[in-house]
This record gives sequence, structure tokens and C-alpha cells, in this order.
Amino acid sequence: MRVCVLGIGAVGGYYGGRLAYHSAWDVIFIARGPAFSYLKNNPLEVKSVNGNFSVKVPVFEEVPPDFHPDIIIICTKSYDTLQAIETLKNSDTPCTRILCIQNGIENEKKLEDYKFKGWVLGGVAFIASQAVEPGKIVHQSVGGLGIGAMDEHNKDFAKLLVDEFNRCKVETRYLENVLFHKWKKLMWNAAFNSLTTITGKTVIQLLNNKKTLDIIRSTMEEVKIVANKEGYDLCDKDIEDMISASYDVGDYKTSMLLDLERKKPTENDDISGAVVRYGKKHNISTPFNLAFYSIISLLEQSA
Repeated sequence: MRVCVLGIGAVGGYYGGRLAYHSAWDVIFIARGPAFSYLKNNPLEVKSVNGNFSVKVPVFEEVPPDFHPDIIIICTKSYDTLQAIETLKNSDTPCTRILCIQNGIENEKKLEDYKFKGWVLGGVAFIASQAVEPGKIVHQSVGGLGIGAMDEHNKDFAKLLVDEFNRCKVETRYLENVLFHKWKKLMWNAAFNSLTTITGKTVIQLLNNKKTLDIIRSTMEEVKIVANKEGYDLCDKDIEDMISASYDVGDYKTSMLLDLERKKPTENDDISGAVVRYGKKHNISTPFNLAFYSIISLLEQSA
């Protein structure tokens, strides 16, 4: 199996690194900037609660013309999806699948609309990790992965990926309705990514404060109502499940907070912004998400 991983940060560095280290599959990475420069001459280093490892990985700035991947795993930030698509211009193998492990609910459609209609799979990561330096990943807690097929004919292939990730020490399960789980993850992101970014606090600090916990529930409730209108039956139990699972994340700075601190773009538009857009589509008021979206937009301008 030929695998191409786009993005070698907190998500791609961990999941792709596990494949490169444990699997017999042929795995390459696409990176640019400092990550590319570092990994051309140094191994990928991962410090993980599930065991540290380092592995020398083949890294390129775009997919080599003579490398015809069976699967491309996209782990970039959501705002880089269009740039990632441009990187795929040499990937014309008719049966190349795309596994999208990104935040947000719109990236799969972007990929399908480009040229991969019928070949896109969705991935949902629940992981606390960060790229502390180019080519150096710290995996702090949790780390589960869900994979699902957008089209029935890709179901067996998706399950093959699930089995391989499990062999590579990543707890992975098959998701029957992957877009449902994308919306469920959006509940978490809209609440925790946004509120940590505004307050500068960690996940556990928000959970341990009754007032911020109430805000988290209210934010998730807005996402639930909008998702229901989109045809995804999120319920109150899903909200409580996401909150309960968050205690395992612990004293963790979310990716959006880290991006703001590092003066990098955030995924605000793909998280709170998406909730606001879909809310307007259905004439649903989303005051918490609108407030978060507006405040983070201002913080980004000031950064």
C-alpha cells in the first residue's frame, strides 16, 4: 500500500508517524517550510504517552510524479485545504482515496468538488498533541481515531485502514455515519477550541469552573440544534459524552489557542464560523458561537 501524508504537524506527525514506524506500507510525507527543511536531514521524533519513537521519513514538497498513492491522508489545517488540493495535482491515479483527518465539516465536500468525488473518506481525531518544534511531536493524552466511508464502495477500504492503524498502536474504529461524528467533533471544537483561545485557559481549567462549563454546554447545544436541521441527530447525551471524555484530555492547550499564541492563523472560520453560517441557513440563532467567532476574529487581527 502506498500512502501519502499531507501535513506533518500535531495530527499528521502522530498518525502518519505511527504508520511510518510500525507499518510495512510505503509511507511518504508532504511538508513545506521549516518542517520540510528539518525532516530532510533528521528523523521525525514523537514523544507519546503510548510510547516514544523516532523514524526517518521520506519527505517532499509535493507528491512526486512517479509516486502513485493508494491513499492520501490530509492532516493540514482546514484553512489550508485548498492549498493541499493544489499539492494533489500530480495525483491522477484513478482509484486514489483521500482520507480527510481535519477539523470542520466542509473539507470532504471541497475535496469531492475538486476531482475526488466517490473517493473521499472522513476521519475524526480525538487527540491531545502538538508540534513543539518542526519534526517534533508531543502526544499528551487520548489519541483515538475514527474512519468512515462517504460512499458504500469504499467501506472495505476504510475498514482496511482501521485495521492497519490498530496494528500501528492507534486505537481506531470504523464510523458508519462519519459526517455525524464530524458534527459531534464540531461540538467539542466550537466549545473548547474557542473558549480556550479567548480565555487562555486549558481544557481542564474550563471544566473545573461551573460558569465556563455552563458556557460549554450552551455552545454545544447550539451546534446540536444546527446539526439536527442538517439531518444529523445529535442529542443531549452526545453533549454529555463529549464533556465526560474531555476530562481525559486534561491540562491541554487546544490547537487554536496555540495558533493564536504563535501568531498563526486559526481555524475559527471552520469551527465557530461554520456553526454561524449553517445557523443562518436555517434561521437559527447561535449567539455563543457568533460571539466566539467575532471575538477570535478580533484577536487574530490584533495578534
